[in-house]
Amino acid sequence: MVTNTGIGLAISVKLYQVGFITYASMRSLAKADELQKAAATAGVLDRLKVIEMDVGDDASVTTAVKAVLADTGNAIDVVISNAGYIDTNHSR
Repeated sequence: MVTNTGIGLAISVKLYQVGFITYASMRSLAKADELQKAAATAGVLDRLKVIEMDVGDDASVTTAVKAVLADTGNAIDVVISNAGYIDTNHSR
């Protein structure tokens, strides 16, 4: 699962260019346009699946993983996580 900008976008494009079905995750599906345009330009939009997932929300992650597993027959070959999370309320 990868994202909609920067390194996530580049990883997604490369993965589907070499034949992987790619599940790209992002906190808001409204931000999927750039990724979908890149997939369309590369001619591989049929191998891109966009899912909503917030890595800072355990329930969101659980829901997303269950959805991917249901869609793939309980098989995930590779996971690439380039998401970050910071707790700004954490005291030192």
